[in-house]
Amino acid sequence: MHTICQRADQINSASGYLLSLTDKAREGKLSTWPMVMALLRAKLDEIKRLHTPGEANFATKLQFDVSDSLPRSLE
Repeated sequence: MHTICQRADQINSASGYLLSLTDKAREGKLSTWPMVMALLRAKLDEIKRLHTPGEANFATKLQFDVSDSLPRSLE
């Protein structure tokens, strides 16, 4: 649900998107990795857009909250 909310401007139909994810899960073909990577790419693009040339510490903008379940799902 969090992914749907964060990508609301890119998803035409939240219910259709959720249904598609549900169908993939039933078929054993659901991978959250593409969703995580899309969110990461969006965050990096936003940071890049906001970056001002000559800024001393660009890396301080790279802050991400990671749930406990993400590392477990990548094992």
